[in-house]
Amino acid sequence: MSTRIGQRIARKACDFCRERKIKCSNDDPSLPCDGCIELSVPCTFSNTQKRRGRPHRTLARFLAAREPLDTSNGNIPFPIPNSAGSVGTNSSTLEVPPHCLPITSLISSITIEHLCPIPVFYQIINDYLTFIYPITPITHRPTFNSALSSNFHDHDPEFLRLCLSLCAMTVSSLQRRMPSYGFGYYNHADEIVQRVDRLITASRLATDELDTASSNIMICSFLLGMASHYVERPMRGWVLINESIQVSRSLNLATKEGYDGRDLVDAEMCKRAFWMLYIIQIHDRLSHITPYTLLGQNPSLTDWEFLIPLELDDDNLIPSKEPSRKGEPTSTPLIAGFIALVKVFLCVLNLITEESKNQLPSSPSTSRQGVEPVPTLNNTGLGRQVTNHANRLSIMSNLSNIINDLPPSLRDLSPPQHPRNESESTYTRQFQIMKANIHITRLYLQSSILESFTSAPAPTSSSSIDPGTPSKGANQLWQSREDICRQLLEILNYCPLQTLESNGSSMVVKIREIAATLLDDEEDDDDGVYISEVAERSKRYVQSFVEILAELDVAAQRVVGMQNSTSPSSVRDG
Repeated sequence: MSTRIGQRIARKACDFCRERKIKCSNDDPSLPCDGCIELSVPCTFSNTQKRRGRPHRTLARFLAAREPLDTSNGNIPFPIPNSAGSVGTNSSTLEVPPHCLPITSLISSITIEHLCPIPVFYQIINDYLTFIYPITPITHRPTFNSALSSNFHDHDPEFLRLCLSLCAMTVSSLQRRMPSYGFGYYNHADEIVQRVDRLITASRLATDELDTASSNIMICSFLLGMASHYVERPMRGWVLINESIQVSRSLNLATKEGYDGRDLVDAEMCKRAFWMLYIIQIHDRLSHITPYTLLGQNPSLTDWEFLIPLELDDDNLIPSKEPSRKGEPTSTPLIAGFIALVKVFLCVLNLITEESKNQLPSSPSTSRQGVEPVPTLNNTGLGRQVTNHANRLSIMSNLSNIINDLPPSLRDLSPPQHPRNESESTYTRQFQIMKANIHITRLYLQSSILESFTSAPAPTSSSSIDPGTPSKGANQLWQSREDICRQLLEILNYCPLQTLESNGSSMVVKIREIAATLLDDEEDDDDGVYISEVAERSKRYVQSFVEILAELDVAAQRVVGMQNSTSPSSVRDG
């Protein structure tokens, strides 16, 4: 039979013994107990003892124990039991109930480790700088690398959010690397993107930056929005991208006035972000009958020439200084590829200008009420409803000629020479990524405009596509489609799979939509007999595209894998 005779029993257990629910041998709070000494842990008495007995059940006793409350500071105090077990009547014993606590007090400090281990984080960031930066140059590399080496992400919330959003963009683009990115915890890229989304939201809540407009919020929302699209979360993606567009409009980045007071680096990063949002708006209007995005700028008030980024490497962009070149350039700057892509999309600027006349409100800088909502162009897709026949022909011609204006390093699609060192190898790989993006995007835009010829009547005049004779017009249309598909296949056969993958799932969409033009309704010749030769050639092209897409489309592979894993045969075999 057990007895407590001779045992020391504490009048109040220490925090450690109370947590473990074991006897505490010390009744002197100034000295540690035997259990804490044995395990070498701090012996503390910070926990408040709970009141014993039944709670007050009557309204009279509750009101008697309550005192007038001071709510002048916005917080409503609430009486709690004190250490003696009675309801406190002193203001020092009053606490704020949970529903009155500020949200910021509920969020602990967010760190990179809340997403992944530091070594995995550095691997992802290195892959961004190598593979994703060429087409998404939204960071100033010297400044970013300096902040990264100084661990700014540990104490700077804005830099932390930038790092997290870059991780989401990289992981969603290079999904084949999930075995290393997931480090045995995450199975799919969408899990990382959703985690980043929640961490960034928590960080903005903690720093009270939900209703502010800054370049950091614009860039992070853009990156996270694109990542959400790449992992098949379109609804969240459009929300984030529209937020980024709205911030861009609030900052007035479509005009020179929006760059007053910004240093050189900040101004250039904002210009690059502006163009990325412009490109998204064009893509949206080419792909969807009803656009998902707001129009971020009034074309008639936008200073397009001023907004072209400087063709300088990041090393030559120094804050608070004029742009400079360190000696004679020995190679084409990496940013040249992004500028070339901007010029490709400027070829279709007339589409926006034509359809947005008298539809956009005044510039935010002249609006009395601040930023007004911007209506979409029309509830039509640009590529399908270009009403001006001459405008379509002009765009097609500009897109064909834009290649001649590219630097030789971006124009030539021949296989690159063997690099002499690691640095040259990285540079060559990055230019391959940019070249693939530029040339395939040009073909995608040409294909979209070409398909508009089939959906809108054209005047009977001499043009590159003669609508006068149905069979002649059909033959010309097929020849133009075949020429685009032939060029696309040449580029795809030239580019390694990793080069195409670095462009994200948007590359898959472009290839798929170009290939789909060959699945048009069957055409008849003059005798009413289907042109079998055309059908056979179309079949060969489509088969080639299907094989490439089967390797490239990671999202589709995952869906197929999920379907196979839940099919009756797989369940039966398991």
